[in-house]
Amino acid sequence: MQANAASGMAVHDECKLKFLELKAKRTYRFIVYKIEEKQKQVIVEKVGEPADSYEDFSASLLLMNADTLSMTLIM
Repeated sequence: MQANAASGMAVHDECKLKFLELKAKRTYRFIVYKIEEKQKQVIVEKVGEPADSYEDFSASLLLMNADTLSMTLIM
């Protein structure tokens, strides 16, 4: 894993893998990413199972600290 020169942040390999699984296979309903400040990397915080609802997604965000929330992807 190598940091991006512009941001200094690295994207953990699991993030890439989970995104490709979501994109190609529709394995997950959503992915919530988190920035790990100490390690200077983006990690997967939570993946939504296919049966999860928008309410499950919303609840996931409410449980997170606003300062650690990086981005979300809903498919």
